[in-house]
Amino acid sequence: PLFQADGGLYTNSVFMASLVLAIMVVPITTSVVREVIAQVPRDQCEAALGLGGTRWGMVRQVILPFGRSGIIGGAMLGLGRALGETVAIALILSPLFKIQASIIKPGGSTVASTIFNEFNEADLSHRQALMAIGLALFVLTLFVNSMARLVVSHSKHHLHSYYVIRNSELVGLSDREIEIIAQIARYHRKSAPKTSHPEFARLASSDQHIVRVLAGLLRVTIGLDRSRDARVRSLDVAAATDHVAIEVGAKRGVDISLELYAAHERSGLLAEMLGTRIELKPVVVR
Repeated sequence: PLFQADGGLYTNSVFMASLVLAIMVVPITTSVVREVIAQVPRDQCEAALGLGGTRWGMVRQVILPFGRSGIIGGAMLGLGRALGETVAIALILSPLFKIQASIIKPGGSTVASTIFNEFNEADLSHRQALMAIGLALFVLTLFVNSMARLVVSHSKHHLHSYYVIRNSELVGLSDREIEIIAQIARYHRKSAPKTSHPEFARLASSDQHIVRVLAGLLRVTIGLDRSRDARVRSLDVAAATDHVAIEVGAKRGVDISLELYAAHERSGLLAEMLGTRIELKPVVVR
């Protein structure tokens, strides 16, 4: 039933409109994906091939993990482009306000094309209805983009941080210093540094210690800016015999309970490296 139609295949059907939309979103999607793939470090690709990997293995193990977030972003950008397309759909589809089982039967409608075709001739109540479905389209688009952002933001961006820093031209820093900075960024969240991780295992023991301590410190500082609006104005650190006390300063009336909770939850690595517990205390500053 999906492909049954009374007339020919090449009609003003949902199938043809979908085909045109697919062609229209190809340029913007491929351009984004191409730019992302172009940023993949060539030395990693060559190393994968030099170790005996196949081209598909190199793509699967090096290119796709590096560009995953950009590929998702390009696809979602294309979807957003298709959701809002108006003129092309209005020119192809004959307005038909009926759900059909077959996608190649003539007629059909989308939210955007309905608004385009009917808004000028609509009376007050009809315009209100059109504005309502326009709002629904806006909410749907916002939801899709938000979900894409959620997926991208949790797609191992801590690993991506390592690749970005490691393959950047940081003038004035040695290769060892760049590697240490990249490793600290790599471990700012999720897993703690482990010798089972190849990049970390290649570091000297003294550099591994530096990475562990500074990554633990970075995790705490990220927690202290959990609300992303600079509520914490000062820090005062004092080492006692059995703990490290951190006084977290904020202006009177500013709630930093979320920052204290987040910093406490992220303080495990730093406490482990210092060999003592971390205590955070709020104080009022001017």
